[in-house]
Amino acid sequence: MIFKYVLTGNGEKAMPVHSERTYAELEAFIRKNCKQEDGETVFIFGTSKFVNPKIKLPGEFVESTPAIL
Repeated sequence: MIFKYVLTGNGEKAMPVHSERTYAELEAFIRKNCKQEDGETVFIFGTSKFVNPKIKLPGEFVESTPAIL
């Protein structure tokens, strides 16, 4: 089964994620692969750098960071 998430960093950057990992497994994977830089937690995926990364469900992401147009 494929799950859909949104990986965010510092509330400014977001990337859609499709994964076979559950929410808890994906959180653990990101924590395990983070580094500390200048007192902040950093997760690097390819060329994208996520500072203080968080995993959100798509609906949670939409509700937490809406743009008002």
